[in-house]
Amino acid sequence: MPTVRTATRFHSIRRHPWRAMAAIGLLVASLFAAPHAWAWYHFQRAKTCLAQGRTREGQRHIASCQSIWLDSEDVHLLAARAARQVGDFATAEQHFQAMRRLHPEPTPERSFEWALHSASAGDLGSNEALLRPKTLLSSEEGALACAALAEGYLRNYRGPEALQVLDAWLERQPDNLHALKLRGDVWRQAEALSKAAECYERLLELDPDHRVARHWLALCLLDGARPAEALPHWERLHAESPEDRDTRTQLARCLVQVGRKDEARLLLEEVLASDPDRVFALQTLGHLHLQEGRLSEAESTLRHALRLAPRDYKINGLLLQVLRQQGRSKEAEEQNERVQLLEARWKHYRKLARDLAEHPQEPELQCELGASLLALGYDDLGLRWLLSAVKEEPRCRRGHELLAEWYENHRDAERASHHRSQARALAASISIPSRSSKP
Repeated sequence: MPTVRTATRFHSIRRHPWRAMAAIGLLVASLFAAPHAWAWYHFQRAKTCLAQGRTREGQRHIASCQSIWLDSEDVHLLAARAARQVGDFATAEQHFQAMRRLHPEPTPERSFEWALHSASAGDLGSNEALLRPKTLLSSEEGALACAALAEGYLRNYRGPEALQVLDAWLERQPDNLHALKLRGDVWRQAEALSKAAECYERLLELDPDHRVARHWLALCLLDGARPAEALPHWERLHAESPEDRDTRTQLARCLVQVGRKDEARLLLEEVLASDPDRVFALQTLGHLHLQEGRLSEAESTLRHALRLAPRDYKINGLLLQVLRQQGRSKEAEEQNERVQLLEARWKHYRKLARDLAEHPQEPELQCELGASLLALGYDDLGLRWLLSAVKEEPRCRRGHELLAEWYENHRDAERASHHRSQARALAASISIPSRSSKP
């Protein structure tokens, strides 16, 4: 039986039908608008987080936004920016592909974001000329340009220029997490570990949950002979991700340096039980065996590591120590020759990196740096430098020759033939004298 209140409502609707319809319409509109208001909130929060360098938090807001705005170019653009900030260029490019599917014609915003993306990946070229003036702006656009150029300079070993744009950015935003992280990365690349540690320490003061900064701070402290300071950071990282084998190995290395060798050995044995070919764990365990005088175990472990990474300078050096302590002079002499060769290659690499910082546009230097990295066993990075050199200067004969040799050694006949023909054509064009015009 209807209540008096219900009957009154029905009577009101009959007397004022338009008012009732308006109320229903307002209710429906509010139900429809609520999800979009929620998405808008997350979109704005994501933009703020990315601008402050709080990338992981920004990505969580982007995910919430995407659950409602499935086909928004603006959201894809922001997601590409977030992926780029954590170095995930493959995911960033997937978002650009999604934007092109939605709207084939580029927008100014997308073109600018692509310039940022390309510069960050190390493809400076015309992007540098476009972005460099924007680094002077105090707007969001200026901060984005600073970040992209700093990352690009870092990838191209142009540390002084990276510091220049980062200093300008930090003068305007002294507590920007992304800028502090990049500044630490530049100093770390320059092997100025104490300066890098200062940047990461400041970043952690502002954001104690920044895992990447804590990792690099711990590594700078450990490599800088400050294991006691590094240990709490490795212990926290291990507690947060106990299955991370790299973290467990670095924690073990740190424990060795503070004298807790039994704990270190257990960690390393656990890592190698599940992944017997993890090179750095083998190196660390071999070093521990050497320190404890277990020369036979040290040799076996280090030779296993060298089968996986034959050009690793540190592992070869440790094996040399083992052979000398065993009194195997002839083998030690042969091993010493290998160590000296690798040491010379590292010195050559560092000289090339310094030269390239002073002459960043020199394709011959880029080629030699690529060749040096290949000789040291860094195949992916070395190949990228060679490809970058011939892209910047297609007439770089040395780059084509090195690429042809690389592809021949890796049985890629088609690419090898292409670069070999390019090198021959360039050689022929140099050897043929130009015809002087008749008077």
